Amino acid sequence: MKILLFALLAFPVVAMGSTSVTACGTLSVAGATYVLQNNVSAAGNCFTISANNVTLDLNGYTVTYDTTFQNGPAYGVTTSWNKSTLHITNGTFVQGAGKDYQSIAVNLTLGAVNSEVDHLTFHYQGDNNLAIGVSCSNLPNPNVNIHDNTIYPNGTKRADPKLGYPTHYGSFATIMTVYCTGTTTITNNLIQGKGDQGINVRVVSAPVAVNITHNTVSMAAPVRDAYAIGLSSSKPVNMNYEIAYNTITQASGRGIGVEGDGVIGYNSHGPGFGTIHDNTIDVREPCDSGEYPCPGDDIGIMLRGGIHDMQVYNNTVTVHAGADACPIQFPQQQGNSCMGIGLKIIAGTYTTNDRFYNNTVNAITTDNTETASGLYGDFPSPGQGTDFDHNTVTSNSILVDLSASDGSGNNYLFASNNFIQGANPQGFHSVRVGYCCGDSALGNILLDNAWTNASPNDFDYGNGGGEFSIFLKYYLTVVVKDSKSNPVAGATVTAASSHESVSGTTNNTGTAILALTDYLYSGSVDGPTDVATAYTPHTVTASKTGYTSATTSVTMSSDKSVTMQLGGSPLTLKATPH
Repeated sequence: MKILLFALLAFPVVAMGSTSVTACGTLSVAGATYVLQNNVSAAGNCFTISANNVTLDLNGYTVTYDTTFQNGPAYGVTTSWNKSTLHITNGTFVQGAGKDYQSIAVNLTLGAVNSEVDHLTFHYQGDNNLAIGVSCSNLPNPNVNIHDNTIYPNGTKRADPKLGYPTHYGSFATIMTVYCTGTTTITNNLIQGKGDQGINVRVVSAPVAVNITHNTVSMAAPVRDAYAIGLSSSKPVNMNYEIAYNTITQASGRGIGVEGDGVIGYNSHGPGFGTIHDNTIDVREPCDSGEYPCPGDDIGIMLRGGIHDMQVYNNTVTVHAGADACPIQFPQQQGNSCMGIGLKIIAGTYTTNDRFYNNTVNAITTDNTETASGLYGDFPSPGQGTDFDHNTVTSNSILVDLSASDGSGNNYLFASNNFIQGANPQGFHSVRVGYCCGDSALGNILLDNAWTNASPNDFDYGNGGGEFSIFLKYYLTVVVKDSKSNPVAGATVTAASSHESVSGTTNNTGTAILALTDYLYSGSVDGPTDVATAYTPHTVTASKTGYTSATTSVTMSSDKSVTMQLGGSPLTLKATPH
């Protein structure tokens, strides 16, 4: 009995139907579960999977790959073409001293279908390397599930050979999936260390779903524009995607970015019908290599280039800006000053119906030269609706930015937000309208916002630009009743001034709500001058066939409510705060 017990302790138990593995090599038996029996290592690649329906169970042991320089990518485990139902689990991958360029610990990049990668620990180093890479091209509805992994990258980005320094182009990520059209799930992973992006998902046709949830990402990026979580598409993709409940704390890098590929000119199609919600984000980004002799922009959440039908809500975002706010992480970085933007959209030709709501944003700068903006809108054309509403935004720099370094914003609606001037203000302004590029910022609306230690007509004209116009509006609630004080549904309510006429129809409670302009602020940012055109008072008329119309006058300087009685002499109550 003692001898048998010793034998059980000395040699790992392999489940029935499993195959023991003691050295690197090719896993070629379809349907097999390979169970590692000891630590293994290889000068280049360790395992190659050449059959379908294979599980590689590391059994708690360590795979060390790329121990010697190969002058080409090396892999901990890789696959031959178009293999399906692969499962890698339960152990550790370590990249050795070879540090070969574009090496990947788990490389399922030849069309793997139904891949699962879980409960692994990764340590890798070198230029442009990955922990997990999955490509699903040319295969129908592949599903990918990457979960419960712990990843410690210690890498950087290879310098552009023509420029002599790294650029922000050609991003790579710790976890990267490409062209997967089934369900992609990336959840419960910890990523902590140095490298470019944390998680990146790229699609070209509509996947069943993309779920990036409950991950923790803390990275120090070698260049600017490095997102903890990125999602991109180059085609008009309507997907069911969710980026939620992630915790992002960047030593150097951005938060969450969703974009259309090839966004130069912003005429690319991009992903649509997705949600970004309940994420906690804290970011900072210094200037990178010689590519940009300026501070970087640390951005909490950004939508860019053809993004449509998006909802961004319940996120908590903190951005840091100013001199010495963003520590240098890599030798090629040029400075430790940075600008910051909490929630940002750079719209494109196909951008429409995006909404940011119920988010909490803190944008704080240490000085008045590097700004920290709470909300930022850029480039939409007429008819493209993007709303920022019911957010709580605190900044000691800029609350609403319509003209930052990428250009000027047009036709944005900022409604029912709580705007707060933060402590220790640094060159504070409520709204910036003319920072850059000679562009105009026209048709923007501030509606029913609350301003704490701030004023909606406090403008920063920046250092050059075109024309701007901002409408300051409030809600008028009109309740229409009959002579017996019963609500009148279907009544037409019109509020008219010398500059506008706004109409609505009462609902079943006899209520219509109109958004009326108090002032239009307009002018040239080259002035800097602005013209404040009063749009109020308004004459309000309520009418319905069979009733005698009612009329009253309202001056809009805050939300108002009036009650109007039809039939006989109109009964008008004094306008009171709503």
